[in-house]
Amino acid sequence: MAKILVANGEKVFLKKYFNTTYPTVRDALNGKTNSSLAKKIRYVAIKRGGMEQIINTK
Repeated sequence: MAKILVANGEKVFLKKYFNTTYPTVRDALNGKTNSSLAKKIRYVAIKRGGMEQIINTK
């Protein structure tokens, strides 16, 4: 799964917006979780200017 790169302070915004913990946001943006909350976090991060980084696993 791709990583989502966000600007400084966006992880704090996402943490407060979704009323969750920093590790939850970090794992969602790093593609380590695929829950409904993680999908929402990634969606909002991209809408707010986050960039998707494709990981080459060859």
